Amino acid sequence: MRDLLLDLDLSSHKQRGLESALRDAIRSGRLHPGEVLPSSRSLAADLGLARSTVVAAYDQLASEGYLLTRQGASTRVAAGHWNPEQPAAHEPRHYRIDLIPGEPDASQFPRAAWLRSTREVLATSPADLFAYGDPSGLPALRTELARYLRRTRNLAASADAITVVPGAASGLGQLARLLLARGASTIAVEDPGFPFHHAILRREGLRLEPVPVDGEGIDTDRLAATDAAAVLVTPAHQYPLGVVMSAERRASLASWARRCNAWIIEDDYDAEFRYDRHPIGALQGIAADRVAYLGTSSKTLGAGLRVAWLVLPPGLREALAEQRGRDSDVSQLGQATLAHFIARGDLDRHIRRMRTRYRTRRDSLLTAIRSALDPMDVQGVSAGLHLTVTLTSKAHEEGVIGDALAKHNLALWGLRQHYQIDPAAHGLVLGFSRTSTDFGASLTQLAEILRAHQVRATPRPAHP
Repeated sequence: MRDLLLDLDLSSHKQRGLESALRDAIRSGRLHPGEVLPSSRSLAADLGLARSTVVAAYDQLASEGYLLTRQGASTRVAAGHWNPEQPAAHEPRHYRIDLIPGEPDASQFPRAAWLRSTREVLATSPADLFAYGDPSGLPALRTELARYLRRTRNLAASADAITVVPGAASGLGQLARLLLARGASTIAVEDPGFPFHHAILRREGLRLEPVPVDGEGIDTDRLAATDAAAVLVTPAHQYPLGVVMSAERRASLASWARRCNAWIIEDDYDAEFRYDRHPIGALQGIAADRVAYLGTSSKTLGAGLRVAWLVLPPGLREALAEQRGRDSDVSQLGQATLAHFIARGDLDRHIRRMRTRYRTRRDSLLTAIRSALDPMDVQGVSAGLHLTVTLTSKAHEEGVIGDALAKHNLALWGLRQHYQIDPAAHGLVLGFSRTSTDFGASLTQLAEILRAHQVRATPRPAHP
């Protein structure tokens, strides 16, 4: 039984009206070649026609070459010159080597473990899993996340403090709207920082106040000189420079927020992946009253899951719940599967496995950089899914990126595009998570492009 909506005009002749409607549907592409039509019996019942009328219409269109009919088989649309060319489906571009930072290796998604959790959830969950749930998120997932975050990130987190959102971008946008509704007009951001986050904040109506980052993190003295009502920071692995915010800066930042009645948004985007250092706890653990914590499964499992979470201070929980409604719900089934996946220990196992794999790729990229490039500094290598190279020579960043893509199908990002204020440093932000290819040849090609776009040497700055 297949449904088919037809624009019928049966005023003069029922069979010819049906033939005309079907013919138009085929010519316009609404019915494409090979598509199965309803049986004559079911279409007749749907349209209130005699079955013989439908059979005659099908036979006529088959004789004209529009339909294919065969005894005992379904009636299908035939291919012909009347079928308009369909636009090609959009496919993501595949790069020879992808050095763009941000996403994990999608080919390493733990399919078997995820399937095991999905099956268990489907077999044992009550029927209300498939109904509307708590807008703040499935209680089972919020409970598992609270346990996981307390254990691995040193958060002061309870299940009631957690709100599940469809991705980190959605969570940041919701926080921006909430701040704006509460009278905030300016938010401070790290400079350099993530351009995509800057775009979200601007789109929601906030004015950005860039604050420089040095070797200890955001400059809290410069922050205190602004009129910002909130600040967005990445303390565990600053993006893109990779520095860890020092204990002194963390204490200073928390003191600023309490003194000014301001809010801190902590983006803890890839802290699970560390290679040459001890774990660094989240800032939220020392300032739970002023920090809105943003975490995501996008870096550990995959962006396609569309599951992230906010851990909110008491002063923001009720207001965000009232603002959200149901327009930001996340699939109940997906939440239940993730909860089971965490509870079984599969998330921990996956992270440990990928930590080893990413460390090997990082080491390979570092070797290639030291062999092919002439950098001033390589930063952020002890954790995360990217590193930053500060170059000795000034280059036209857009030209380098464009030539790398056009000549070698090599995708990368420059450092300058992450700054709000024009920087003294020039460099590259290179991800190593999405490719396991040897980096040597690609970095040699990149070095040639950089030399072609070189303008002049620049002295090494004290801080980028």
